[in-house]
Amino acid sequence: GERAPRYALAHGGLADTCVVLGLLGEMPPKDAWRRAADSAQEALARDASVAEAHVALAYARLFADWDWAEAERHLRLAVDLDPRSAATHLWFALFLGMRGQLGQALAEVMAARAIDPLSLTISTAVGYQFYLLSRSDEQLAQHRHTLELEPDFALGHWALALAHAQRGQFREAIAAQEKTCELMAGSLLMRSVLARYLAMAGETDRARALLRELEAAAANGANLSPYRLAAICSALGEAERSWAYIERACEQRDHWLVWIKVDPLMADLRASPRFAELLSCVGLAAPRAHS
Repeated sequence: GERAPRYALAHGGLADTCVVLGLLGEMPPKDAWRRAADSAQEALARDASVAEAHVALAYARLFADWDWAEAERHLRLAVDLDPRSAATHLWFALFLGMRGQLGQALAEVMAARAIDPLSLTISTAVGYQFYLLSRSDEQLAQHRHTLELEPDFALGHWALALAHAQRGQFREAIAAQEKTCELMAGSLLMRSVLARYLAMAGETDRARALLRELEAAAANGANLSPYRLAAICSALGEAERSWAYIERACEQRDHWLVWIKVDPLMADLRASPRFAELLSCVGLAAPRAHS
């Protein structure tokens, strides 16, 4: 009796951690979503009101099954169950952003910030919403503010690089991303982002060398998203190779694909007639209007 709620919270926290590790590529995604779902379900069996277990289950369903409706149901439930939790607002904001509901996403992330104004993660997420909205001055100011709070916050440097790249400031983007790679030594994900900026800056030799390294690592079973490789190929102007990786990402249910509708990185792909097919693969296709 007395221990059940505490256990439920522990399982909820474990589920949450699995989602984050899967997202950052620190744990094989398929394992991460399965473990997140198992822990979340165990938590909810003990106490159906654990908000973070609903969050974890939402993301496990989204990433494993592209089940947007079920994800939204659990996220709304989480926010209703714990409206004072900054984390539930943050996770809901990310989901709304993926769906292209950018105004609502910004409102949710601001709600999270009002609850926890010193959170570095939330501060970075505010800037990320500005990125999706192409509000690049605010985005830049936001990430500088985050890094004033904590100069060695790796995700802050990653986000700052994103802001510079969006503004066409590739030197600055490369410098910020190199700092991220230094702080997250061994992260293939962060190295893949660096390769893209090198390509965008016209440093194609360095970009290609890094791409070869990443492809070799992936071929050896390293945990690296095909979506990220597609992004490098696309920056190198290799559209066909980029599409081949995107198709592989679809087959593998690469979790990065949830961003394709809004990610500025994918703007060049959106012009392709294949893009509609891609949206429906991820479960994001616009519903057909009833005649």
